[in-house]
Amino acid sequence: MLDDLVTLLAHVGALGDRRSALTRIAEQCGGRGAYVFVPHPDMEGKLLPATGFACTLPSSRGWRDLLDRCRNPGTFRGPVAFPTATETAPAVAYAYPGVVIVLVGREDDCSELHEALDRLSPLLTALLRAERDTLVARGDLAVAKQQAERSDALARALDLARNEAQQATRAKDEFLAMLGHELRNPLAPIVTALQVLRMNNATTRVHEVLERQVGHLQRLVDDLLDVSRITRGKVDLRREVLEIGTVITRAVEMARPLLEQKQTRLEIAVAAEGLTIDGDPARLAQVFSNLITNAAKYSDAGSRIRIIAEHAGTLVRVTVEDRGIGIDPALLDRVFERFMQVPQGIDRAAGGLGLGLAIVRSLVNAHAGCVRASSEGVGKGSSFIVELPFHDGAPSIAAPAEVQPPLSVGKHAQILVVDDNRDAAELLADVLGAFSYDVRIAHDGPAALTALETFRPVVAILDIGLPVMDGYELAGEVRSRIPEVRLIAVTGYGQASDREKTTRAGFDAHLVKPVTIARVQETLSRLLD
Repeated sequence: MLDDLVTLLAHVGALGDRRSALTRIAEQCGGRGAYVFVPHPDMEGKLLPATGFACTLPSSRGWRDLLDRCRNPGTFRGPVAFPTATETAPAVAYAYPGVVIVLVGREDDCSELHEALDRLSPLLTALLRAERDTLVARGDLAVAKQQAERSDALARALDLARNEAQQATRAKDEFLAMLGHELRNPLAPIVTALQVLRMNNATTRVHEVLERQVGHLQRLVDDLLDVSRITRGKVDLRREVLEIGTVITRAVEMARPLLEQKQTRLEIAVAAEGLTIDGDPARLAQVFSNLITNAAKYSDAGSRIRIIAEHAGTLVRVTVEDRGIGIDPALLDRVFERFMQVPQGIDRAAGGLGLGLAIVRSLVNAHAGCVRASSEGVGKGSSFIVELPFHDGAPSIAAPAEVQPPLSVGKHAQILVVDDNRDAAELLADVLGAFSYDVRIAHDGPAALTALETFRPVVAILDIGLPVMDGYELAGEVRSRIPEVRLIAVTGYGQASDREKTTRAGFDAHLVKPVTIARVQETLSRLLD
């Protein structure tokens, strides 16, 4: 019997045979059941069923007392609930370091089992501990694997979300660019119509209101186009060495209508010479015009605005100070975000789209500079500080523009106007007719080429965004039929790259919508006189 028990105990250590081996041990020893317990890995003094010996005790009655006594090695006896919660059976517990075997259904000690356990308990303990550690390691590995899988899934989700956000941002920027361009098309005939009224001395108070509001709409459209170009990295900087004073003077002129409207007192402390920078004069003038306009917009009528320029080490620092509504310190870091505006009343008296300061920051950054805002709080005014790299050099001297030989034409020069916007084309034709030009209109490329069969223009004013045949293709066709013709491009796009494209296509001039009558006159005079 001893040899059989030794063999059976050895089988208890094998995963495949342990349940049947445990049942046969109980039978060999005259018992009705057997259980194997091991110390709890985290709770000292507690026992739990060994791995692979999971069991449900019918009740804790008797078991808790018996197992509590098994904290120390030895043989312990006591009644336990078995086989049901209401029944009781005798039990003998054999406690060894690392393992406890409970034989249920026998009151006295089984000497053969005791002897067999004396021989194999160290081996059985080692096997069960190794098995537990292996399962724990497998569990840790499974947890680690799950965490890695979750991390990978999260990373993929983040990448997907980032890509979707970038695509949404690109789509939004492209939409803003398209919106700005499309808004310029209907603006063109409105501006022309207002200028025709003024030219005919038909101005009224209503006309003046329309002019102001259309001018405001033009500025909003320009902001939309600027911010969309900047965010897409499509702003061309035409750098030159210049004095910051020149830039400030130009910016003040740009902001003058609002300054005069609000009777703003302007104090300028800017040296005429000695503060040179390397930058795009038009874009930098836009920066400071936006800051001056912003200061006037958020200040009471008659308020003072100070503009100070100074040399600060390797930088040129320009500060625009106002005594306006101020900025909540919590918003100082956000005022340069797109579409961000300080809280306004329900009347939105300041208006705007919240793009001016975003354009300022982007253009200053493009010049390797920085801009920041400061304010002591609401109602205490604000300051905007722009810092640009100082350039130790003499201001650039603009080269004289290349002059094309003018055409020798009479007072009734023939001009072809091609625009798919009928209102724009007809109004421009009326204006040119008022200046004694002989004008023919077409609304697409094929119609323009048909007109050339009976009409030989000295100038062709072509919209670039034509249906059927775009302005670039039409320019080539017109030039091939009339080599000496002067070509003027009219488009909603005015970047340097756009101008270069029209030049390569053979255009002699590039006008950006909405085109003023004065600009058309100037261009025609240059090309024809």
